[in-house]
Amino acid sequence: MQADPRALSMLAATPVGTPLVLVGGGSLHGLAASIPEAFAVLDRDGFILVANQRLCELLGRNASALAGEHATAFVPSDLRRQHEIILRRCMGRGPGLAREAIQVPGVHANGSVLSLEVALGTLDDGPRRLYTCLVRDVTWRRETERLLRETEERYALAMRGAQDGLWDWDLRTDAMVVSPTWCAMVGLSWRPTPIPSSEWLERVASEDLPGLKADIDAHLEGRTARFRSEHRVIRGDSHGWLRARGLLARGADGTPIRIAGWLTDLTAQRHAREVLRQEARHDPLCRLPNRVLFAELLRDAIERARREDASFAVLYLDLDGFKGVNDEHGHAVGDDLLVEVARRLEQSLGPGDAAARLGGDEFAVLASGGEGSAVRLAERIEEALSHPIDSCGGIVISASIGIAGWRESHVKPEDLTRDADVALYRAKAVGRACHVVFAPEEGVTAGHGVMGGEGARG
Repeated sequence: MQADPRALSMLAATPVGTPLVLVGGGSLHGLAASIPEAFAVLDRDGFILVANQRLCELLGRNASALAGEHATAFVPSDLRRQHEIILRRCMGRGPGLAREAIQVPGVHANGSVLSLEVALGTLDDGPRRLYTCLVRDVTWRRETERLLRETEERYALAMRGAQDGLWDWDLRTDAMVVSPTWCAMVGLSWRPTPIPSSEWLERVASEDLPGLKADIDAHLEGRTARFRSEHRVIRGDSHGWLRARGLLARGADGTPIRIAGWLTDLTAQRHAREVLRQEARHDPLCRLPNRVLFAELLRDAIERARREDASFAVLYLDLDGFKGVNDEHGHAVGDDLLVEVARRLEQSLGPGDAAARLGGDEFAVLASGGEGSAVRLAERIEEALSHPIDSCGGIVISASIGIAGWRESHVKPEDLTRDADVALYRAKAVGRACHVVFAPEEGVTAGHGVMGGEGARG
């Protein structure tokens, strides 16, 4: 059936909001058939007078099933009364109706529910007022909107609930969308609006900022497959270690558009690693540096002495009669005695000196200055140990001390500790409770250095 040309011209020429008057001999059926979209004409009470084939197909019904039915007959029954009120309110606006679009749920003949958009308009046909009704199926659009809304909700939920801090940096606008967890890690108060990247970068420790920027640039320039950077951020009076990871998205022309990724707080991990490192390099009983750390300190001292023409010496201490203390008083008392010896040893040190427990009842001291300073330090240690240890029942313990000053011939730490060990053996041999300075002309006659095995002790 051909559309009534006068109806089409009238529909096309009538501005929105102007009453549409069909004059002449055009019929309502011709008008309905000429409309390409789902269309119906309603009387003043909302009953369907005519419906075109497109509307029949949309609702899964034939024209005879639609004619004479109220427009809300195809709305879910529990919502019908509500939409009757809405329809009357819209129709009551008369010529000002302006073909206003309203959202209406519709029921297909097969029982499925459709999302419909209905645009109402006025149609004056002589003395009676009729209403035009254009119907569009927007089910797909509503479903798309629902899925998008759910996706956004899931993304927002993930942003709020993730243990890592999520971030999405729009490189074109410099706007970063960040999660509450991300803000907590960086030291910011969270807000739902994007933030500029400067709020992140300003909190990065100044020593780490160049490295972070270099990592970002490397990823933007395509030199790395993924962005990854570890850096510190200032959080009030403290700092935290963070690991940032992300991936770049490019536009069709290859221009960088955004980087999205996540932030992991490494502060606790770093602290635990440092604790383990400290424990691995310190004696668990006396809390002094152990054999490993003392060797590192000694190696550094040799390098510094060569570089700065400085002097230093090593003292080896072995407690006299310690085995007898353990045998007579038990290992608990022996441990308490070692802790007290370590405390008195530290109190005897001067600036730049460092003490260590090598194991058992053996201690070592790295003394700044030459052999003369080391001898004076040995005398202070001997005096400190001469007093009874009240926590161990008044036990008095002495120590034999071997001293070796650094010389150019000491290339490795073992060279110096070997000489100190030789001097310690001589101190034991001459009567204990004394100190002996290594004399190069004596040579190596016994014992092992700190890097070697255990020699005979008494």
